[in-house]
Amino acid sequence: MATAAEAMSASVSGIGDSAVVSALGNARERSTTSQMSATAPKAMLARVKRAVERMFVSIRMRRGYHPLGYTRSPMRPSVQSEVDASGLRVGVVTSQYHDAVTSRLLEGARECFLAAGGVDANLLCASAPGSYELIAIAHTLALRPDLDAVVCLGCVLTGETRHDEYLCEAVANGLAHICATTGKPVAFGVLTCPSIEHANARSGGAKGNKGEEAMRASIAAAQSIRAIKGLPLGRASR
Repeated sequence: MATAAEAMSASVSGIGDSAVVSALGNARERSTTSQMSATAPKAMLARVKRAVERMFVSIRMRRGYHPLGYTRSPMRPSVQSEVDASGLRVGVVTSQYHDAVTSRLLEGARECFLAAGGVDANLLCASAPGSYELIAIAHTLALRPDLDAVVCLGCVLTGETRHDEYLCEAVANGLAHICATTGKPVAFGVLTCPSIEHANARSGGAKGNKGEEAMRASIAAAQSIRAIKGLPLGRASR
């Protein structure tokens, strides 16, 4: 009888201990959950604050400011070598968006081509509705066997959204893909500016004409490709 009573007492005691442990565990979980609920809004607010700060730093840097307070140093002018466009045939596609700017880019590209010894008969000019459409038209031009190079001209301005970033990245990647798949130089003469004033300065203003620079680059690249194709092994192209 004593043994049975002791066994029953031990069993009841064990059940009691388990219940206490379970109750303590539930209380601890409720306490942890309440603490997490209290800290979650603070953590979310901190993440949003960091994201906004990064966005403003990115915008300011794109406009020429550095997060430490000093402005971006101007680019050094590159030494431009002489180019020879005689005998070269170049296709030029120009975006009609911001046509007041892109028309000056086209004018600069044409003047550069003629000054380098090219003739109007060897220029094939096409237009695109916007900068994104430059990709398809440039690809069509690059596939023509009678053209040696392609120049793409356009203007994309920073807006209130990130649309300009996606657009410029798509155009740059698309034109690079055309270069890689066709083996022909495709010059990137698309202005990516924060304002129309910056675009005007780079389309015949104080910062030069990027259409001229794009044409010069395409002529130089076409020259190099032509020289490489006719170069015997063991010789270096200059």
